[in-house]
Amino acid sequence: MADGSAYQPETAANGLTTTSDYSGQLSAEKLDDFSSPSWRKRSRHFLVLSSAGKPIYSRFGNEAQLSTLMSAVQAIISTFADMSDPVRSMTMGQHIIVFYTNGPLYLLAVSDRGEPAELLRNELQLLHSQIVSILTSAQLTKIFEQRSSYDLRQLLGGAEVLIDHMVDSLDTDLSFTLGSLDTLWIRYKLRERVGKTLLAARPLKGLLYAMLVADMKLVTLLRPRKHSLHPSDLHLLFNMATSRTFLTG
Repeated sequence: MADGSAYQPETAANGLTTTSDYSGQLSAEKLDDFSSPSWRKRSRHFLVLSSAGKPIYSRFGNEAQLSTLMSAVQAIISTFADMSDPVRSMTMGQHIIVFYTNGPLYLLAVSDRGEPAELLRNELQLLHSQIVSILTSAQLTKIFEQRSSYDLRQLLGGAEVLIDHMVDSLDTDLSFTLGSLDTLWIRYKLRERVGKTLLAARPLKGLLYAMLVADMKLVTLLRPRKHSLHPSDLHLLFNMATSRTFLTG
């Protein structure tokens, strides 16, 4: 495969990269099926399907046109599950294929870049968390318990661009790989002063968390001493903040 690294989205005037700014570029990428040269040349693919083999999401290509491929993925996962030996990854030539299952959702990553399987699995877990942040885990379980063949794309309508942005960020932002956060570079004393000001100005005594972000970079974070936020949680919040719909309420 040739290098199919994701496009570089345009940056909005306010310095934020918003999902709606490049949503128009997604339409062409969503028309391919897995037999087309443009789809095959991509060096990384992320797929999500239900435990019944129903297509839910693909970063590239149209989910409906990828239904045959999704069914094959479901069959592979189910076959290994029946042998009480869940498939975690496999290698085919230069490509590594990583599987991650969580409840009714099956996720798959394919790459020819030589990344370790554990890195791709962590990215799949983050992608799963992004979906669950849109539709709660309890809601997903209830939906598929009532109807295993339900087309989840009906509920994810409009949120696909948000998920696309997450996948593109995984491809370009090392903070995901390192499990870290991108912070705004300012002097320590200034950051400390900002934190004290934010603490003094908090509107409610029962407020647990507060954070100040500039250009999608963390300035300071207030939290109770016995509580913590994992970087992956903040990545999800930052990704949602790139959505113009989120910003405008």
